[in-house]
Amino acid sequence: MCSRMKFVVPMLVSLLSGPLLAADGDLDPGFWSDGRVVLTGTGDYEVKAVLAAPDGRVVVAGTHDPGNGVLEWFWWTVAGSGSPPPSVCTFEPPGAATQGRAEAATFDTSGRLLLAGSALSDFNRLAMARFSYPDCVLDEGFNVDGYWNVDLPGGIESLTAIAVHPTNGRIAVGGFQKDVLSTEYDMVVAVVSDSGSLYSGFSVNGWLTLDFADAGYDDFVARVAFDHAGGLFAVGTTDYAGDGTDADWAIAKFDSSGALDPAFDGNGIRAIAFDLGAPDYRLDTLFGLAFDASSGKLLLAGEAQSTVGYSLAIARLLPSGALDPTFSDDGKVDLAFGNASSPAREVAVDGLGRTLVAGYLKYPGDDADFFSMRYSATGEPDPTFGFGGLSLVSFDAGPDDHDNDYGWDMAIQTGRVVVAGGVEVNAAADYRVGLARLDVELIFADGFASGGVSLWSSSTGAL
Repeated sequence: MCSRMKFVVPMLVSLLSGPLLAADGDLDPGFWSDGRVVLTGTGDYEVKAVLAAPDGRVVVAGTHDPGNGVLEWFWWTVAGSGSPPPSVCTFEPPGAATQGRAEAATFDTSGRLLLAGSALSDFNRLAMARFSYPDCVLDEGFNVDGYWNVDLPGGIESLTAIAVHPTNGRIAVGGFQKDVLSTEYDMVVAVVSDSGSLYSGFSVNGWLTLDFADAGYDDFVARVAFDHAGGLFAVGTTDYAGDGTDADWAIAKFDSSGALDPAFDGNGIRAIAFDLGAPDYRLDTLFGLAFDASSGKLLLAGEAQSTVGYSLAIARLLPSGALDPTFSDDGKVDLAFGNASSPAREVAVDGLGRTLVAGYLKYPGDDADFFSMRYSATGEPDPTFGFGGLSLVSFDAGPDDHDNDYGWDMAIQTGRVVVAGGVEVNAAADYRVGLARLDVELIFADGFASGGVSLWSSSTGAL
């Protein structure tokens, strides 16, 4: 068992209470009295994931720099609906690692918490840790001591995505890999057994790399998810130009053996380009992935570059890989907020087939706010959510009137939208964890405001 793991008890800063609000998209007064909270501590926190925990609470995870600008470690914490979280769990990868970065997190089918990222030992290695949630204790049933790392041939690599198969418990991870002698990054995908060993039934040795464009350019995985039949989606971004002028969304579908699935768009891969404005080639970056469990459709979210900035972007694919023409006529949505940048960092589908996205709006100058937006099943902004479909949340917890609040991830907790991210708190540009929960009136498909909340669970990740 690794001993370099500890709990640090944080303090909390509650924002000023606001009026009780109940409309869809308004801050939920049942969460920290006005729907928002900032966790304080020391150093700098990068939020990489927010999860609805099996016990009904919220878990936030990511990377923590304790303040010396050198060391970075895995961390996670629990936040209820108004009571102080018991602690922050930090984990320092053992052995020769000099730092570790957690980039993704999920719960497995037994309610244990998995964090995935990288550990730096000369070069970055793929790394995971599994905790006996809610305790800050490594689960020794996972790779003997609760910690897993793999050094792929090459040199520089990291995990950035994780999902768990709902029946066999296998863990899919994705990220990127670069040989030290190369100038390009390739997608990397691996499947790990519940016990913590590479699963040999996937691509013989349990892992593979994919040069998506087959042209030597950079390819990154942002999300992974299993489908109904045990196939695996890996989605992210491919840089076709190599000079930072053209990037498209990249989707790969593997069968359970690790081979590209030809039933998906003919060869198992497809790219989506928004290319807004002139010239035609633009930087389109994918961040979020979700399934509509009732139809098997794939929801993707990210940003699309235009002539003035970066717009919110969503696409919906049929199980065949084709764009869904019943979603905004051509399967794609883009929305600009003037010259603000508005990346959608995550996407989910609710029980009525409506699409929810969350991220941040970055205005000209030094100011950014969390946002969430809801679209109808046919791809139009939902006017019953927030203002014209949009809900904005600002914290402005630093010394200036307008500070940067970046929404990085979203979860659906008991039907309500939880957005987590980084909140700028001082002149040194340190960031703390910010959480906001938005109210949703739970009217079910039969028209009655009653029933179980399972219908409203997020369909992000494995089905």
